[in-house]
Amino acid sequence: MRRFIYILALALSMVACTDDIDKSNRFTFTGETLADYLLNRSDSYSHFITMLKQAEVFSLLQTYGQYTLFLPDNAAIERFLHEQDSIYWTTKDTEAPVWTGVTSPLIEELSDSMANVIARNHVLDAKCRTAEMGEGALNARNFNRRLLGVNYVVRDERFYIMLNNSAAIIGGDNEVENGIVHLVDRVVDPSTKDVPQLIQATPFFKIFASAMNLTCFADSLKKDLDPTYDHTQYKVHDYLLPQYVYYAPETRFFKYTGFVEPDEVFKEHGIYDIDDLISFAEKWYGIEAKGDYKNPKNALYKFVAYHFVERELSYNKIVPYGVHSGFDEYMPTIYDRYDYFETMMGPMMKVTKPYSTPDGLDTYINYSKRKLPYNIELRNHISVRVIPLTEFVKVNERYALFDQMASNGIVHPIDKILLYNEDEMVGNILDERIRIDFLSLIPELSSNT
Repeated sequence: MRRFIYILALALSMVACTDDIDKSNRFTFTGETLADYLLNRSDSYSHFITMLKQAEVFSLLQTYGQYTLFLPDNAAIERFLHEQDSIYWTTKDTEAPVWTGVTSPLIEELSDSMANVIARNHVLDAKCRTAEMGEGALNARNFNRRLLGVNYVVRDERFYIMLNNSAAIIGGDNEVENGIVHLVDRVVDPSTKDVPQLIQATPFFKIFASAMNLTCFADSLKKDLDPTYDHTQYKVHDYLLPQYVYYAPETRFFKYTGFVEPDEVFKEHGIYDIDDLISFAEKWYGIEAKGDYKNPKNALYKFVAYHFVERELSYNKIVPYGVHSGFDEYMPTIYDRYDYFETMMGPMMKVTKPYSTPDGLDTYINYSKRKLPYNIELRNHISVRVIPLTEFVKVNERYALFDQMASNGIVHPIDKILLYNEDEMVGNILDERIRIDFLSLIPELSSNT
């Protein structure tokens, strides 16, 4: 963690500071602010105005800054409240009740805490245009300190950008004095599921969820904010102007990324239930600690642990753009882009964007250029493709509503069964000079930016 702090502080210390203010460049509002935009259209957005005021965010939208607002109208909010209220009352007395935070369809009865969650989910402390929204996630966190996922859909021959696979941008890039407004057709999903809860709640991850539950590995994926972290303990004085002090970020996140096989992928390899998966894992990882599924030496535990890294990697950040590629904006890449991450099992996984793929954008785990692996039995377990959400939701109607964004990370579907094999990694996948991107050195550089 200290390495992260010193690197950040060093970068900040290179910026000169001065007490002299150039008053000629002071900002003056000459048109609508975000707050004005809402008030001038209050007939359509009165519900959202109410929630912003409950969340104590509305006044902020009257001030200088650069904000992004994803704006649902009254009809979208009413539909959301009815849906969430119905889920709560329908499941309330079942064995698996779903707490949505909404127990009434009326905006007047929405709790301050839930209004706060919903409103802050729709505001970014940065300006983000639609042209900057690439597959994966937005580059700035919302006021709930979470990333919003991005994928694309085509409806009625029109192209839409989706946020958390729940809300489509139907009117983008409305610029005002202190930011930008994107109109959305639904409330952006404010789900509070963490990574294991997301996997367990997804109906097509049942086999992997069973393995995660049997090993109790879900307990390793529960953390979010570090309660022991005190940013004031990490400070650096400016080298040239010692009176200026730079502090670390105010919060430290724990984030996780999971690469998970849908049930259909397991079934393609003859794995139909947890017993089949245990036998499969023991074939590749051995029988040490057999039956002791909570033991890190157990085969099933190793299988599950190799699917996770302790950092948040949206699709557009799995491989840093241009790393090791000789790529710049004026010429196409002619080399593979790649990076390495330590898994929660311990051994590394390699992630690659091969230039030789049709558009050079596909992402693979443990990619091999060899047509056949050293071990022919591993042919279905190397070059494992990470499926982008835009494509995944079209593969099967069961996948259509999948939202991969969790409160403390993200879950990516993959197209093959992911394994670690020492001989294959050493003799094939990692048989090269390893260069690791700067952002990959410690998890904080991925999860806290």
